Amino acid sequence: MNDQFRPLPVPGLDDPAENFLVASKMSPLVSGAYSEAYAYEFATDPAALARFGTPTVFASGPSAIRAPEDTQESVVGVIDALRSRRSLPIFDDGRPVASQVLYRVLDEAAGITTAYGRGTPSPGALYPLDCYVTVANVDDVHAGFYGYDPYHHRLLPLNITRDPREWLISVLAYQDLAGTAAFHVFTVANFDRVRVKYGQRAYRFALIEAGHLVQSMLLIAEAEGIGACTVGGFFDRDVDTTFGLDGVAASAVHSAAFGHPIEIS
Repeated sequence: MNDQFRPLPVPGLDDPAENFLVASKMSPLVSGAYSEAYAYEFATDPAALARFGTPTVFASGPSAIRAPEDTQESVVGVIDALRSRRSLPIFDDGRPVASQVLYRVLDEAAGITTAYGRGTPSPGALYPLDCYVTVANVDDVHAGFYGYDPYHHRLLPLNITRDPREWLISVLAYQDLAGTAAFHVFTVANFDRVRVKYGQRAYRFALIEAGHLVQSMLLIAEAEGIGACTVGGFFDRDVDTTFGLDGVAASAVHSAAFGHPIEIS
């Protein structure tokens, strides 16, 4: 047989990817009932209602940090950002990114405000995604691990003692990005926060929203003059363990690296 036309291998009947796809499909037979059990359990649980929508591990504290107020508007339009955006395979690790740029990427894509809502769409406005940030080379922000508080637009230091650069190199499949990114954002899905309304369909919605969120960050980075690259190749269990996630109810589902492009003279 000509290898050029060799058929792709057929997955087994118990293929987990196929099971996920089929289990999360909707039909007129189930659309009205497939989330009722979750919704009832949620509505009758006062503790669940009290913490609903709150980022999983974040809590207010004096150690939270916030960038200086930045009112500068970007002069790059959406269409220009779409046309000029490229996925960079490596960054200039000798140039730190300004803290205002880090915060603008997070605030505009993931921040929630009463005036503007959120820049990224979310199913049912449930906001099941949290952002965990690994900082390696950002002005005025100590290298380390942070959770982003989308309601108060600030970074909250996490109690993780690993060296952030060494940790990125150990968990990312793309070593050039791991070794040169100024900061790296992991999007973490908290499935219970969306499953309560959408049942098994929630897993699809969480993944779709992660794509929306990261794409928004890429366009903002382009408008701010820094480079970026989406990274789906990371060791899930190592990332989840570091961030204190159980990997089932909450798990890292997407990520992106950011830094200055290498200038070619």
